[in-house]
Amino acid sequence: MGKYIFYICVLFCFIFVSAVVHPEENILQNGGFEDKYLDSLSMWTFDAFIKTDEAVRFYVYDKDSHTGNRCLGIANIEPNDSKAIQWVKVKPKTYYKLSGWIKVLQAENSNIGANISILGLLNMPLDLRDVNNKWEYMELYGKTGEDQTNLPVVARLGYYGNLSKGIALFDDLSLVEITNVPDSKIIDFSSGSFLNEKQGFSEIYSVLLIAGIVLFIIFMFLLVLFSKKIKFVKKIINLIKERIITRKYGKDRRKHERRRRK
Repeated sequence: MGKYIFYICVLFCFIFVSAVVHPEENILQNGGFEDKYLDSLSMWTFDAFIKTDEAVRFYVYDKDSHTGNRCLGIANIEPNDSKAIQWVKVKPKTYYKLSGWIKVLQAENSNIGANISILGLLNMPLDLRDVNNKWEYMELYGKTGEDQTNLPVVARLGYYGNLSKGIALFDDLSLVEITNVPDSKIIDFSSGSFLNEKQGFSEIYSVLLIAGIVLFIIFMFLLVLFSKKIKFVKKIINLIKERIITRKYGKDRRKHERRRRK
């Protein structure tokens, strides 16, 4: 009996230790930018305020990665807001930690430099502009909304209304679910998910509804305006007809009276 109790205790200890030392699962795919497919980074899409090749270049940098063999490079040749985007499946009302390593190779008089954040998040948590050519760690914590199931993670050089010029490298990006919430500022991730499945459709529906109401008001205004104009035109036409008839009747009447006198 004692032998079985010993084995059970060992099993429970193993499970406990495994749970403690097991690393948090990174739900961000290809966060180290190691996987390429047809000369493009898998799981990532790219966008910029100015999309021309003369303004921005996205590339895989294989000479100075933080870990592994590759990292992501964003080069804003002209002042720009450029970003790599990945949509991630998340749980509603759940805390997450977004982290990664950034190295700024060049930044010219930028209000906002390199950063990792959530697409649609208007208040940027942190950014890096001059790190003395060293890799710097960045992290932020947030909570998803009540019905939120998607989260758009971005690696970015620039921001909304703040165009940045320079070169930045990104590596080892991670998004993990957490249970122990730190004392640091918690960001509302739902404000950065305006295109997710439910919230996105509701916002699109709201925009379409507002546009429909505006168009309906314009249509009714034009209809009333044109109807008044049509009534006015008809009134003028009727007056002209009455005058023509009156004149014609007056001429015929005078002719008839002349004949009677003769």
